[in-house]
Amino acid sequence: MPKKLLIGVVVFAVLLLLAITYITAKYIDQEEILRVTKEREQLQQQREELLALVAEKDAQKKELEAKVGNLESEVELKRAEVDSLEGARQEAQTSVRKLRTENELENQLMEAFPEVKESMKMTEVPVDGLPGMKLHYFSVPFRFAETFLIEHQNSKNYMMQRDQLKEVDQMQQKIISLEKNIVVLEEEKTAAYKTGYDSAYVKYLAINEKYEELLKNPPSIEFGLPQIGTIIGGTAAGILIGTQLK
Repeated sequence: MPKKLLIGVVVFAVLLLLAITYITAKYIDQEEILRVTKEREQLQQQREELLALVAEKDAQKKELEAKVGNLESEVELKRAEVDSLEGARQEAQTSVRKLRTENELENQLMEAFPEVKESMKMTEVPVDGLPGMKLHYFSVPFRFAETFLIEHQNSKNYMMQRDQLKEVDQMQQKIISLEKNIVVLEEEKTAAYKTGYDSAYVKYLAINEKYEELLKNPPSIEFGLPQIGTIIGGTAAGILIGTQLK
């Protein structure tokens, strides 16, 4: 009777061990499945957020590109206006050189300097060595000579500013060209990263799905059937031996 009781206890212990092992294994599998599922969902959410951010940045980029295009058009118009003004200046200068009569010259001068219209007088000065030959001169207040000096200085300075601004404009065009090249390179680099990321993402999802499927439906060898069979066999052998001892 004690031996039968012992055999029953052994059988019960083995069955209990198998049950605990099975339950523990299933619990671990479920925990791993939940972890893998949660990790995949997090990765998918991160990718969706990343795609949304990229779409937002692309929209902002297109908006900025449109503004840049409008500004470039305005710049081209300004350059054309500058060229037109320069052409008009040269033409006006040539037209002054072509003035032939004294009245034309006087009218142009009065128009340019209306502040001395009342004080400017016409005078004749004899030419030394040429009896009877006289040259016509404008007589103006002595301090009015400052106006001519200032106008001449301003003219030289403005021309220097014009030349400097043209150089600045040329450098700005080079900078813009280089910045566009940098943007193109950044876009190519971003596209390369995106291609690599998408490839890794697809491969990860495939592996993740296979791993999750394996956890949900593991092959029989994963449950250690040989070990279970060995335990059952060993138990049966123990029962048989116990029976023989009886």
